Amino acid sequence: RDDFAYPAGFVPFDTTRAGLDGTFEADVAAENLAWTGGVLHYTDDAFEKTGAWESREATGMWGLFVFRYLIAEKDRNATATFRLPIEQDGEYDVYIYFHERNDLSKQVPATVRHADGEARLTLDQTRSGNWPKLGRWRFHAEGDSRVTIPTAGAEGPVVVDSVGFIRRDRLYTPTSDRVLYN
Repeated sequence: RDDFAYPAGFVPFDTTRAGLDGTFEADVAAENLAWTGGVLHYTDDAFEKTGAWESREATGMWGLFVFRYLIAEKDRNATATFRLPIEQDGEYDVYIYFHERNDLSKQVPATVRHADGEARLTLDQTRSGNWPKLGRWRFHAEGDSRVTIPTAGAEGPVVVDSVGFIRRDRLYTPTSDRVLYN
């Protein structure tokens, strides 16, 4: 692509050129290429709900996938909470997944509790729910980190499915003092 550019400070490296000492070119250690984060589904233990949520499923991608999600009407006073199991202090990007539909709420309140307080957002569930980024915040390991989605304040039905999070402040840590992408 002609319009592609690496982020400022990024040094590309060839992962096929690993040395015997376990490092790649540019002094990047293989064990430091792992990302910290995860994906939570509404069926996971880190998910809590109150109120009347109903399980639903829909097929997508020409019948290749089955999407399972929860749905609640706006007047059900329901709340969905994903507790993020943060293992390392740092800055994390937080994403959400939901099965978008035209009949869902365009005004879904969402709250992200992070190390510096709370961020209040509004989601439009009629638009792409294919992992839109909610934002980037600092989180503490073992802190009260969570994403909460209530039906109060929504003007239509609300769906919940999954929340993802990935540490972004030190994505690649080289074996030398040089930071490849920060």
